[in-house]
Amino acid sequence: MSLLEWGYDGGGRRYHLNGRPVYCGTILELRIGCGWVPVTFGLDGYQRPVDHVLSGSEALTLPDEMELWWPDKDAPSTRKCNAASRSW
Repeated sequence: MSLLEWGYDGGGRRYHLNGRPVYCGTILELRIGCGWVPVTFGLDGYQRPVDHVLSGSEALTLPDEMELWWPDKDAPSTRKCNAASRSW
């Protein structure tokens, strides 16, 4: 599972994913149900991570346990989807 973690780099304190710093505007993949959806990473006014689904303008405030992944890496295998397990 890949979760965001607070860390430091040359620019100060920021979120990291799998050891890489995540900047506002970075494209990531968000696990929803049994699939991966491309999103744009950002922060709200309280420094909480939010994602913008690329097909719309709505921001989603991310719960701490939300899984994210880098689109340039192979995503972890997901459980087999079926109609009963979909939760969009």
